[in-house]
Amino acid sequence: MKMGRRFLAAAINLGSVGTTTKRINDLLATNRLASKSMDFGDDDNSLAGFEVYNVNNYDIFRNLVEAKELIKEAMELQPLPTSSVFDMT
Repeated sequence: MKMGRRFLAAAINLGSVGTTTKRINDLLATNRLASKSMDFGDDDNSLAGFEVYNVNNYDIFRNLVEAKELIKEAMELQPLPTSSVFDMT
């Protein structure tokens, strides 16, 4: 960030996305004071924020039972018939 670099990150874990967002916000806050002495050109773009794009719907998988049912439907899985008789062959 000191050299005006830009970063791209990808994560599949909702917790890691939150942690990374917090760390970037902390870096931006500490660099705001230091950036006054640096010249990046346009003042509006010198401290441009960042964006988080979600490609997954995390709310679907918060309920484990519902997630399993959705996966079964999507994969068109057929449950095996249950029986009380056990055949050892």
